Amino acid sequence: LKRVPPPHPQDHPRGELLRHKRLIYWKRWPIEPWIATAAARERIAKVWRDGAELNAWLGRHLESAK
Repeated sequence: LKRVPPPHPQDHPRGELLRHKRLIYWKRWPIEPWIATAAARERIAKVWRDGAELNAWLGRHLESAK
C-alpha cells in the first residue's frame, strides 16, 4: 500500500508495517538427506503446528479490524 490504511493516522509509528498487504511465515532448511525421507513429513507438519498460534492470533485481530 502507498498509504497507511484507515483508521490509522498517516504518521502512525508502525505505519511502514501497516502498509504491508501480506505476511509470510516459513522455515528454511539446508538441503540434506532427511528431506527425501519419511522424517520430512513430520518436520514440515511441526512447522505448520508451530505457526498455528500465530495464525489464530492474526485471525482474531484481523477479523476485528474489518
